[in-house]
Amino acid sequence: MPKKKGNLQNALQAHSRSQDQKARAEAAAQAQKRKLESIKTGGSKQNKDRAQKRRKTEEPTSSTKTGSSPSRAAGTSLGQPKSPASGRQRRQKVVQPFASDDSILLVGEGKKNFARTFLWTTTQPPHSLPAKQILATAYDTEEECYRKYPDAEEHISKIRHIARQQGITYECVAFGIDAGNLTGSKMITGGKKGDAIRRFSKIWFGFPHVGAGHKDETRNILANQLLLLRFFVSAASVLTKGPMPAWAEASTNAKRKRKAADSDDEAEEQDDDDDFGSDDETGPYHSARGPASTFGISHMIAPNRAGSVLVTLRNCSPYTKWDVPTLAKRAQAMLPIISRSAPSLPKGQRVPSSNDLASAFPDVKKSYAVIQPSQDGGLG
Repeated sequence: MPKKKGNLQNALQAHSRSQDQKARAEAAAQAQKRKLESIKTGGSKQNKDRAQKRRKTEEPTSSTKTGSSPSRAAGTSLGQPKSPASGRQRRQKVVQPFASDDSILLVGEGKKNFARTFLWTTTQPPHSLPAKQILATAYDTEEECYRKYPDAEEHISKIRHIARQQGITYECVAFGIDAGNLTGSKMITGGKKGDAIRRFSKIWFGFPHVGAGHKDETRNILANQLLLLRFFVSAASVLTKGPMPAWAEASTNAKRKRKAADSDDEAEEQDDDDDFGSDDETGPYHSARGPASTFGISHMIAPNRAGSVLVTLRNCSPYTKWDVPTLAKRAQAMLPIISRSAPSLPKGQRVPSSNDLASAFPDVKKSYAVIQPSQDGGLG
């Protein structure tokens, strides 16, 4: 029996719809495939661009190691002028805080290994100095230093041996010295008083810490801030006097230039040339800038220039919380505030009086600190 005409039409329509759906599905699949391929191609191109950029960035380092020309190492083509920024990157200056004619006082030097490095006889000044120009001190007694630092006895014995070889009959190391009362020790002053006392052009305090074991962080910070303030006031009394050191003048001039022309590349280039420290021993920083004067013990000769205090600390917490730059620049104002809040001082120690402050800092409006952070975290 033949099928009805309506059934045939329905079947054709159903088949047509099925074909359309299949075609749309295939078209969607092809579109998705093209999209994925496009993403892969684009990503590969981006990665290639990134790789090229990395190669361009890393090219100066690799070319420097292989000994190619300075122009290529600086990232510039031959014949093109070098930018001031690239010049500053190439000139990595070595900070040299001690000069060959310095008279040096080392404070808190219990182990004496740092003092010994000054006395190596196989090197030339300013990397080695005669023992007569150095006095290394510690807060602990000699016996306590030996107990705390197993190799301290070896270092101290070597220092004394070098001093004897150089014909020095007096002691180059001292113990039981309070950093906050330097003038209270005859080893420091040379047994003299007034302007005749022994003076030092560089006083270095390495990694100061009261070591009192305060568990409360605030009390610990205040205790160490008071230690440093006492040290600054005390050190001012035994620093050499005279013209301002060349590096301090250069630092002051550099700050003025930065304020006058912050956006001027040439000024910034000049500022970098004036930074503290130099690897050139013939530069202005190493010159005595005048005739030498003898203070205190006749063997120690101090240069005729204003002395400097150097403090070395790690550049991390909790040491950064001590805010040493502010303490150094505002010692007159900070001492009364800190001393009222800090823990009590050990027996035999005292807070500097108003007379001590007036003697150390005659002009209350003048800042006596020139802060120079060094590459190893030190502070000059």
